[in-house]
Amino acid sequence: MEGAPGTRYAVYEFWPSDLLAIFKQTGIPRRVPPEYEPGCGMKDTSATGTGPQITSPREGVVYSLRASTLDRERVPLSAVTDADARKLHWFLNDEYLGVSEAGKAFFWKPKPGKFVLRAVDEHGRSAVRQVTARIVE
Repeated sequence: MEGAPGTRYAVYEFWPSDLLAIFKQTGIPRRVPPEYEPGCGMKDTSATGTGPQITSPREGVVYSLRASTLDRERVPLSAVTDADARKLHWFLNDEYLGVSEAGKAFFWKPKPGKFVLRAVDEHGRSAVRQVTARIVE
């Protein structure tokens, strides 16, 4: 391959975050892509990749919260992301909850009700999940 002077070619592996976690647990190193430089044409094409897939909370599960321990209850929010996603932003209805690294859980302090949960990566790709929580004695 010919390129501009100083150009270096390298091969990187694009694995979803759940598979990268398995490789890491088994001690198998993977060569993940670096963040794209500003002005790099790859950034435009990465926006067409796969959006996040929410894995927690589970679809259709009603979360029971104990009234006596409500202040200590936490629900992990997690999603599988494409290889080029580095961060996930979490929203509950119109409220911004926070940000997590791709492949890592964000812990939500739940409250009773029905909600729309959104996970949005830095490329604008998103996933939506309905969440229901109720208080039990």
